[in-house]
Amino acid sequence: MSKGTRVHTLLFVDDDEEAVLQSLKRACRNAGWHIMTALSGHEGLSLMKTAEIDLVVSDMRMPEMDGATFLERVKKSSPKTNSRELSEQVITKLRRFQRETDGL
Repeated sequence: MSKGTRVHTLLFVDDDEEAVLQSLKRACRNAGWHIMTALSGHEGLSLMKTAEIDLVVSDMRMPEMDGATFLERVKKSSPKTNSRELSEQVITKLRRFQRETDGL
């Protein structure tokens, strides 16, 4: 990365899949992104107040604040931030990736 190039920040939010969050971090580590994780929508919103986040990926089923509410609040507080939901299909693939890479 050249001097003066801004590193983009990716925030993953998932309340019950900390192992999935760690797998996402490993999968994106070499992509040149700064990776942050949060275990709840409230924690994710707090992180967004202290860091410039470029992309948010969130689980949709969380107990305190569901993903739709969280992503709506992200859009209101940071309209330029891209946001995506973390689908069950992606979680399944990440679990498989984690099992395959645990021995590395």
